[in-house]
Amino acid sequence: MFFSWIMALATLAAVVYPFSTGAPIEQKAATAIVNLVIGIAITSLLSAVAARAIRRVGPPSGTVRAQREYTRQTGYVPTEPINLPRSRTPGHWD
Repeated sequence: MFFSWIMALATLAAVVYPFSTGAPIEQKAATAIVNLVIGIAITSLLSAVAARAIRRVGPPSGTVRAQREYTRQTGYVPTEPINLPRSRTPGHWD
């Protein structure tokens, strides 16, 4: 949300700035529109990328009780590796 406000203010400054120059009004308006479109595109693309850039946290490495509580709260169930034999006898697969 903070990033959106900063980008909105930067886009507003880029849109208003051309009207402070001595160029003809048509050029001022065209430049302001281009700056507005660019500002909206940058804001929307970076906001979408930032929203998906989250770090997923795995189960706690502490006690069994903490792991059970984490599983109950999140629904995370650890899986077992599929490339290990199930029995302790070497070369014997269940």
